[in-house]
Amino acid sequence: MRGVRVRGRALGRVAMGAGVVGLAVVSAAAVAVPVAGSQPREVGRSAIEPRLVVDRAVSPLSRYRAYFADDLYDAPLFTIGDLAGDVERVRIAALPFFDGSEFTAVAPSGYTPLRFQHVPSALAVSGDGVSATLTVDALEGPWAPLPGELGGVTFGGPRATALVDSFYYAPQAGIAVVALDGGVAAGDAFTASAAAAPDIDLAQAGPSPGAAAVPADLIPSRCATGSRRRE
Repeated sequence: MRGVRVRGRALGRVAMGAGVVGLAVVSAAAVAVPVAGSQPREVGRSAIEPRLVVDRAVSPLSRYRAYFADDLYDAPLFTIGDLAGDVERVRIAALPFFDGSEFTAVAPSGYTPLRFQHVPSALAVSGDGVSATLTVDALEGPWAPLPGELGGVTFGGPRATALVDSFYYAPQAGIAVVALDGGVAAGDAFTASAAAAPDIDLAQAGPSPGAAAVPADLIPSRCATGSRRRE
């Protein structure tokens, strides 16, 4: 059964980057295909193919902005169902690297690139356990939606078998990619067990990387905290 669209058009957009957006629960169904093996599958392409997918992918932020185009503004990106536990946020992508001027999913020179691996039958996670089935609709690109730190995943939809061999996870960033042409596609389903992402505020996030706060004398008075815009 198709789920109900998230309340409010703004809540229908999935925030990219280090931030994530909370989504209301809707229902979805999928036939699950288990990941084979009990140990990470280390093959040659595990260290190469997913990294190449990320390197040539459109920036998650650019993809996010595209969802505001007229033909996609009201389209659901994915639905979430078979929910167990307190899932308030779903992560699509992360920008774990900062080169001094911008955040990126691609490791700049001098940084260690993300290490992607196939997912074994179970990964050790810490935190409150949750599970959910996420079924893709208008979402595009290589990034797979996850409800938190991944503990295990099974697949559904018409491409379930292909997803088993093309799904990669980078534990250090908590993100997953699908190494197929075009990335995820409508009908792809991911049933994930995970540890829910902890709630943090800006104070806990720490200072902005690479630079101190903007000096107060450089901030126009109309932009200062507590100022009001003149009509």
